[in-house]
Amino acid sequence: MLSEFFSPEELRTVLPPRSEYTPYPTASERDRWEDVPDPTRSSVIEDAESNLGFEWPAFRPRFFLEFARTGVRQLYLDVARGHLPALASLVLGECLEGNGRFLADIIDGVWAICEQSYWGHPHHLSMQSAGPGLPDVDDPVVNLYVGETASALAWTSYLLRDQLDAVSPLITKRIETEIERRVLEPCLRRDDFGWMGFRQTETKTDPWMRRRVNNWNAWINSNWLDASLLCDSDERRRAESVHKIMRGLDVFIDGYHDDGACDEGPTYWGHAGACLFQALSTLRTATGGKIDVFTDEKIAAIGRFIACVHITGPFFYGFADSSPTPNVDPSIVYRYGTATHEQSLMEFGRWLAETRRPSAAEIAAEKSSNLGRHVPALLSTAELTRPGARPPLPRDVWMPDTQILVSRDAEGIDDGFCLMAKGGHNAESHNHNDVGSFGVFLDGRPILVDPGVETYNKKTFSPDRYDLWTMQSAYHNLPTVDGIMQEAGAEFRAVVVAYKRENAQTELTLDLRRAYPESSGILEWTRTFRIVRGARITVTDEYTVSSRGCDISFTLMTPCETKIDSGRIGLSPRPETGDRAVVVFDSSSLRAEIEQIELTDTKLAPVWNGRLSRVLLHGRASGSQRTEITVERA
Repeated sequence: MLSEFFSPEELRTVLPPRSEYTPYPTASERDRWEDVPDPTRSSVIEDAESNLGFEWPAFRPRFFLEFARTGVRQLYLDVARGHLPALASLVLGECLEGNGRFLADIIDGVWAICEQSYWGHPHHLSMQSAGPGLPDVDDPVVNLYVGETASALAWTSYLLRDQLDAVSPLITKRIETEIERRVLEPCLRRDDFGWMGFRQTETKTDPWMRRRVNNWNAWINSNWLDASLLCDSDERRRAESVHKIMRGLDVFIDGYHDDGACDEGPTYWGHAGACLFQALSTLRTATGGKIDVFTDEKIAAIGRFIACVHITGPFFYGFADSSPTPNVDPSIVYRYGTATHEQSLMEFGRWLAETRRPSAAEIAAEKSSNLGRHVPALLSTAELTRPGARPPLPRDVWMPDTQILVSRDAEGIDDGFCLMAKGGHNAESHNHNDVGSFGVFLDGRPILVDPGVETYNKKTFSPDRYDLWTMQSAYHNLPTVDGIMQEAGAEFRAVVVAYKRENAQTELTLDLRRAYPESSGILEWTRTFRIVRGARITVTDEYTVSSRGCDISFTLMTPCETKIDSGRIGLSPRPETGDRAVVVFDSSSLRAEIEQIELTDTKLAPVWNGRLSRVLLHGRASGSQRTEITVERA
């Protein structure tokens, strides 16, 4: 437990005074900044130049009132998405160039942000006593983007203090005043922000019902830690804040699965495991290595997760609200592997840097505001971008706590079959009703998939969440019985029956009876996933339903072109011609139907080239039945 290393009083003797805390060189310390390779330097400065003259548009009251009335957040987001990335871009440009060219725009940005009544998003104003609507400046609440803004301003003040003070000491004074008022004081005073996890209830008799904090905890605590260490001149309060942050991170780590898996999916690992790494790395630096938990196996497993669910190229095993093609930060992955002494994770970070960015420079020049990530990424560009790295692509991954399986034909290659499957329960953070779903890749191409999630809207985090098709089990690779789908809640879950891993094959068997409501008529349902290496993948369902008889439909979601041919469905990955894979089923008991889903959502459509096919295998059953679906090469 982090908070057991030192008491708040002891921390005061361990933490350096604010004036001596120098995690990275400031813009005035030119040597390290001059060492950044020229391609990266040029790209970052070019990006900063694109933000010269940025207008810093105001956040109008109607943005907040519109959200309270309709749930539409776009008016706000169209403005908000520009401010912090523009500031970060300008700050990095000034650090690299060092001649004051970007300073006036940085000051405009700092002042405009400090003038805002509220740093968060309107959809998070439910945290204030007055509820959604206009922000109450007398009730400062700390949520994701309040913390992110505080961190961005704290880094700006740290990196450019000499330059800003030369213009006017009131600039850094204003930064510190606003961070104090909006973040440091309320975070230290209050224990009731839900993301802290200090007032949670637990049901000890049922571990599935235990309430866990999610990515908010690590995300906000990491930003609060930056703001406190960089801006708080009250050394006693600074130590108390750091200790409380450590207590909060203890809640996060304690609630995290021992297998290291992020049940919110790989997209949210970037805000959960990656933010935890940032906080732990900051604590290690700030205490001169006296607080260092990177040798802990659970901490190492949290880092490994992101490599374990990488499938091929840009694709990861996407589930919950995760994109199938998340934007994973190469620098964080590399630095996590360095901290835990995991060569494969370091290699994965380098591979991401080499293959997933048009140029090495873009590792540190993305459109985001996280200067706490950008600065170390920039300063380690040469080390991170050495060519020749390979992704680990482990042959078998089994995460027993979250019930996540990834298994492929052979380690280190994406040729051949790859099977992904999950059990779990339907009360996971950012949950989709997807217990028992699976995916298949062949030769690095998606064959059967989890669709992912559309752009968040007013239904996404409301009681109407499961009206959205992407959240429903009928649009995952699962059965639907008499039109009845899985339901949300921790009681709707899988039970692991068996997991077996051998050289020739890997097999996972789940009991899915509890994943469906009693009204479905399901009495027993066992699903077995099997990859026979180099040959095929089979999904076998053995089930008993009510003797009255049930209509059953098995859904298979695919981005491929589809063709039905008497017990066989040919699957051709677009834009190829000709079948690469085939789904084999018993046509005497199942009837195939293809439903086209045209995708127009700006988040989902690019992933699947604008279209998914929903294959439905219809049948009728009573009593005990067995159904097998096989995926093999065409």
